Amino acid sequence: MHSFLTDGMTYRPLPEKKRGRHRFVAIASYVISDEVARKAETHEAPAILDQENLWDVSIGCIDCEQPWTSDMKRFCDAPGYVDPRDLQR
Repeated sequence: MHSFLTDGMTYRPLPEKKRGRHRFVAIASYVISDEVARKAETHEAPAILDQENLWDVSIGCIDCEQPWTSDMKRFCDAPGYVDPRDLQR
């Protein structure tokens, strides 16, 4: 996949991984033409990503890769944050 962030754009970093906690992200997919993709990649024109060409929005944990559901387990068992105190036990 290609990131279309340009030089002047910034992104929000993910919060630090904490043991047992999910880090949820929403990922939107859009249907675009070859021409729009080319122009966005070469920065000729920004891609218009709006409701008219929105295809899907998925929400899930970036660490354990489980989709969000109202009854999903609360504990995220994906590795990540390690408490140094746990290494001494």
